[in-house]
Amino acid sequence: MITRSIALHPHAEQRLAERFGLPVEWLLERIEAKQFAWLDVISEISDTSSARGAFLFFVPEQNTFCVAIVDVTAKLIITILNEDMASRSTWAASLTKDRKKHAMLLALRHEGYSGVDYYRKLKELDLSRSTRVVAQSLTCDLKPRNITVAKIQVTMDQFLTSEQIELTDDQQRQVRMVLADAIEQNQIMPCVDLYAQHKDYRRLSVQHEFCSLKSCQDFLMQHRWADTY
Repeated sequence: MITRSIALHPHAEQRLAERFGLPVEWLLERIEAKQFAWLDVISEISDTSSARGAFLFFVPEQNTFCVAIVDVTAKLIITILNEDMASRSTWAASLTKDRKKHAMLLALRHEGYSGVDYYRKLKELDLSRSTRVVAQSLTCDLKPRNITVAKIQVTMDQFLTSEQIELTDDQQRQVRMVLADAIEQNQIMPCVDLYAQHKDYRRLSVQHEFCSLKSCQDFLMQHRWADTY
């Protein structure tokens, strides 16, 4: 895969403008930020010294895919295809469902959506919303430790703010059981801060009602206060 010193042939610039109404800068910024899925390199039968690869981008505003064909040897983007064109070409086999989903997720993160808008877009695009609930806690020697306590499906009515969700009753029961077991086995101390994270997207805070568990900050303050007496 190549991402540095990529240039666009004038033909590719023209096709990008004609087919997507996008400037060259849009493409180059996303290549530099690695916001694309890479499609397999195809060697040209007529010229074994040349090979073709492709960048697959998702354009959220247009709900469509953009495929930039690149001469790997020359580091030159030679043309731009839309999804229909690519699916009727030698690139069809590379346009797998997994690669398209990967390109979608990368695009959503790059566009800087708020937490609630990110999940709303996942729903619109019918992408998986399976999300890890992670407990930030402390070990017995007060070192930070994170454990995954649940995998949940987040629905839009769980959002309290654009960056905070609440758990359903069933999700709270699941999390409570895992935390109780971890505390009983001395894996963590009885303190916890919860967050939710989809893939490697930024975190959402999680409101919980585990009254017996302090936050890590409160626990540490109480512990330090006790040590002074």
